Amino acid sequence: MFSSLHLSPDVETNAIVPVPIQILTLTLTLVLQVADHAHVMRSN
Repeated sequence: MFSSLHLSPDVETNAIVPVPIQILTLTLTLVLQVADHAHVMRSN
């Protein structure tokens, strides 16, 4: 276990890095959708 972890630190970073990016994209899309919905409600 430990030897494999020491041999592949890049694999760990590659697995850890995309998670915050996915969360950011999800929150951004949600905020944009809510903003569009609010804008439509105001115009009506």
